Amino acid sequence: LLPKKENDSINILFGSILINITFCIFLLFIMLGFYWIEVEYINYNFTGYLLTISLVFFNGLNLSFVSWFNKIKNYKIISIGRILRNISLVFITIIFGIYFYDNKNKYIYIILSNIVGIFIFNLLLLLIFFKKYSKLFTLLSYKKSIQILKKHINFPKYSLPASVINIISSQSPIIILYILFGPVISGIYSLVNRVMGAPSQLIAISTGEVYRQKAAVLYDENGNCEKLFIKTFKGLFLISTVPFIIVILFGPDLFLFVFGEQWAESGYIARYLALFFMLRFSISPLSFTLIIGDRQDYNLAWQSFLFLNTTIGMIYGYLIGSYIISIISFSLIYSLMYIFYFIEIRKTSRGYYNQNIKNVSNNNTNT
Repeated sequence: LLPKKENDSINILFGSILINITFCIFLLFIMLGFYWIEVEYINYNFTGYLLTISLVFFNGLNLSFVSWFNKIKNYKIISIGRILRNISLVFITIIFGIYFYDNKNKYIYIILSNIVGIFIFNLLLLLIFFKKYSKLFTLLSYKKSIQILKKHINFPKYSLPASVINIISSQSPIIILYILFGPVISGIYSLVNRVMGAPSQLIAISTGEVYRQKAAVLYDENGNCEKLFIKTFKGLFLISTVPFIIVILFGPDLFLFVFGEQWAESGYIARYLALFFMLRFSISPLSFTLIIGDRQDYNLAWQSFLFLNTTIGMIYGYLIGSYIISIISFSLIYSLMYIFYFIEIRKTSRGYYNQNIKNVSNNNTNT
């Protein structure tokens, strides 16, 4: 999103695709390197891992082209692509579920469903890209792509591990609760996460894409994007306030009514997690401010501490024998971390660190 010139934009798109291909080839070699050992000893599933690498590649390709269309403000194509992906994902998953329900490797069909969905999304983006922007291929330069990637080295250096840790953090409660308290508690959390997290994230992601494009332009032109940051945060916070307050007040009754008595406990879990979901909805879409402000190092440190602290909080609940304490600890720690996150993002949106750098440079010059 950062380069203004078409020459730079097309080459950074090309460079991001090169990184994606290189990373997937690296994963493929690792898989092949362990293939003999795994087959020999633990019945290694080659197909499953190969499909997983394919999914990683298509997701990476999708991120590159979504960023391109986001930069040129073609949000309509992105929205249509997401709708097609979700429809095809649901349809393919149902088909596979009907015909391969008893298959012991049914997880493979779940991965395959996701591949089909993201492939259709990518196909739409590629067709539009080749139709409207194929003339830009004349500007492609391997040397130029490498130069731009070196200039923005902090993106892969810090953002890639931060993204990986973020994914692990978002999935870790399900895994950790399963290990500590069993499948029932893990399943309850998973239901709450789907019911409260998935719909809100759709709105947050869409808002975040528009914010990223506008914030990048404002930051590049003015050195800050504070007004846009405040406006976007207030809008997201106000949207989230009513539904999450309703969950806090009536969560158990709502889940009892919708899902039945066997899932009534989910309502209490939803109540404990409401603050976390509200802050994530309001603040997470604004995190791109740290990237355009060249604060990827802080983002990586924050993601690392977040994962460490929430894990410790859930283990503490286990040690005193209460899954409720584990979930409350997770929610409170995550919420507190989001408050620190918000403070740092707002500082960055003001151009605080840019101003400090300028002051240091001026002082050095005067000296």
